Amino acid sequence: MSHRSLMTTPERSTTRQFESPADVAHAVGGELSHKRYASSLSVLLAQHDVRPSYHLVQTDPGPTFVMDVGEGEPVVFVHGTPATSAVWVPLLEHLSGIRALVVDRPSHGLSGDFDFAEVPADEVRAHGVRYLESLLDALGLDSATFVCNSYGGLWAMWLASDRPNRVRRIVQAGAPPGMRTPNVPLIFGLLSVPWIARVLHRIGPPSSRSTRRFFRQMGDPVDRLSPAMVETYTDSQRLPATASLMRNIQHVARFPGRFDHRSLWLDDTDLGRITTPTLFLWGPNDFVGGVDHARATAAVLPNSELEIVGVGHLPWLQEPGACAHTIERFVST
Repeated sequence: MSHRSLMTTPERSTTRQFESPADVAHAVGGELSHKRYASSLSVLLAQHDVRPSYHLVQTDPGPTFVMDVGEGEPVVFVHGTPATSAVWVPLLEHLSGIRALVVDRPSHGLSGDFDFAEVPADEVRAHGVRYLESLLDALGLDSATFVCNSYGGLWAMWLASDRPNRVRRIVQAGAPPGMRTPNVPLIFGLLSVPWIARVLHRIGPPSSRSTRRFFRQMGDPVDRLSPAMVETYTDSQRLPATASLMRNIQHVARFPGRFDHRSLWLDDTDLGRITTPTLFLWGPNDFVGGVDHARATAAVLPNSELEIVGVGHLPWLQEPGACAHTIERFVST
């Protein structure tokens, strides 16, 4: 994939371009953990021959890291929690005809830190919508197609519901929580309890082993993960903003695993009002829900389609070529 620059306008002078992830790491903090993550990300990108340009753009609530790669219709990639933009790299290698704008959400990866304790539970949805709107503004886009995973996908659905004019299409690659039910995977319920989160972190600090265990819990076969992906993901969990990610989970989830604020999940009536063309790429072993849940969810949206592909919560890690081909077809329609 070719190297290119993010298009900017004079009123978006807060956009900064960098030569490498290492330069971004220095700009956002320069701690050893930032440098280690930036190094791992560079190795992962090189292994997949993905050569983006690197940017920090000013969003609400702070700077967002963007990798800009490819040519074609702009497509914004939004990861889940507690992941980073790195999880998309194996997919980017297979895409063509798309300009991928791959971001780290606040407190993830090389974006600025943000303390989610500042956001009351009843304002989390408004915060997510406001962030994605400010991201589109910073990228110079009136609207865009979104390719999303997990909790990032829920944010995109909130945006499609509340600001439909800003969303052209949505690809939900990996099931978003909060579709038709307030229930979320048990691990998020456990992490929502501060003392349990502290104990789990003490007995299982970030390591290659804990990364493989987490992917296994999500339904993703660990034998399909490259060593570079394992290392990059592990290093992302060692970043200083990890504490903010835990506060994020504590704001949206409750033990034993559910959204207890009505605005955070979308029931059948809510989903039935979303007319944005939506494609679900759903692994049969996705820990959010299996094939029956996938079919029931897709059936409620009036303009959606479903493809069972891959295995787990990040299905493109198992079938990157097939997922890329389906995304290209969907974006071009």
